[in-house]
Amino acid sequence: MTQRPKTRKATGKPLGVKAVRILEKVEKEARKFLTAGQFNHILDLAGRLTDFGNPAVTSDLRIDKVENCLWELKDKGGSLGKTNVRIFFTHHKGSGHIIVVGVVKKEAESQIPSHIKSRMRNRARRVRESMEETEEAARRPR
Repeated sequence: MTQRPKTRKATGKPLGVKAVRILEKVEKEARKFLTAGQFNHILDLAGRLTDFGNPAVTSDLRIDKVENCLWELKDKGGSLGKTNVRIFFTHHKGSGHIIVVGVVKKEAESQIPSHIKSRMRNRARRVRESMEETEEAARRPR
């Protein structure tokens, strides 16, 4: 059985049944290159993902699909200064949760390197598998 990843609730006002979670591991990685203010900005952006799929509310966010079940939210400027950040997340339809699986500082103007995409893909897969196992266990009679 896969161990369920530890998560932290993102800030923001949930407007639906969805919840946004950030893996503890992701928070630690992000804090290595972001200031406290920049990290709070990332939490606010992640909190806005409660409206993911509603273009009327999220039209100002730059969200691109990387591949099946993996998206990236792009941000630069403002409190981030010249730092170019990518927030990778997956959506688990069964639970309605969005899980942030990575926050990376984009170093070059080219596309995100394949090893980073691969790491995000693997994290997203493990998170979805863990959530599906948890749901399946909850459905079993005791």
